[in-house]
Amino acid sequence: MRLPLAVLVNAEAIPARHYPTIAAIATSLGEPVVFRVYGDFSAPGLAAWHALVRRQGLAPQLVLADRGAAAAAVALAIDALDLLHQAQVAGFCLAPADAAAAPLARRLRAEHCRVFGFSEAPVPTPSALYTSVHALNPPAGEEALSAEAAARIVAAMEEIVATSADGWVPLALAGQDLRARVPDLAQTLLDSRRLLRSLRATGRVADKGKGFGTKIRLKTA
Repeated sequence: MRLPLAVLVNAEAIPARHYPTIAAIATSLGEPVVFRVYGDFSAPGLAAWHALVRRQGLAPQLVLADRGAAAAAVALAIDALDLLHQAQVAGFCLAPADAAAAPLARRLRAEHCRVFGFSEAPVPTPSALYTSVHALNPPAGEEALSAEAAARIVAAMEEIVATSADGWVPLALAGQDLRARVPDLAQTLLDSRRLLRSLRATGRVADKGKGFGTKIRLKTA
């Protein structure tokens, strides 16, 4: 059974152009059963979100005019806690994973939920508050990790780690095996420069160690 997810987006702090990436990554992480967007949709600055919400059939959560990102963050947090206590979902996707979302992420993790963050930083800083943090803006010249590519990488990883006694595999060996199993991604998502970032971006791969001692394994779905 796929992980039931609530995808909660502060539209006051995240541009609408990131919706396809958020949706694709969320779908690769689990089953989005709730997708809500928070903001004052009467404001000219949210016109793109307003059009997208109507076109995609998303659930807009209206915030009082002139209250901005902070009010949207509060409304998002209240809804998240309601969903938590209703036991509708087992994981949350929070966009953006900024300072305003940190207390909520901490609370959700304390309740043993999986929490996935989204950041506009090209290379997000890993945080103990989140199960994983995903880039909405990949570094210049790099393509974003699509849901289809993530699924293929995870499927290949399942075969690779099956041969390991403890589930951990050296990153260098896993990279060689992955590039052989999904060769069309070898020169982009799985090249040596981007390999670990791509694996982390799937949300299903854990890593430990540094440099040549880095090892990876699959997280429990």
